[in-house]
Amino acid sequence: MAVPLFDRRATVSGVPRGEQRRLYDQRKAEILPQQGIRLVVIHKSEFTTKADRIVRDHERDIAVVRARLV
Repeated sequence: MAVPLFDRRATVSGVPRGEQRRLYDQRKAEILPQQGIRLVVIHKSEFTTKADRIVRDHERDIAVVRARLV
């Protein structure tokens, strides 16, 4: 997911931050299961949002997280 504020600059290695974040996400998805760790990714769109921000609703938020942890 692009984050314009953070993606403007390149990293020390010269890789754009968005690309670096994508590579880290890919590595996590590959390596964690090899270590017996389950990676759970919950996208913001699974929550109630307004103006691209999550609207906190404790009960619904807990339900979303629980559903992903089953």
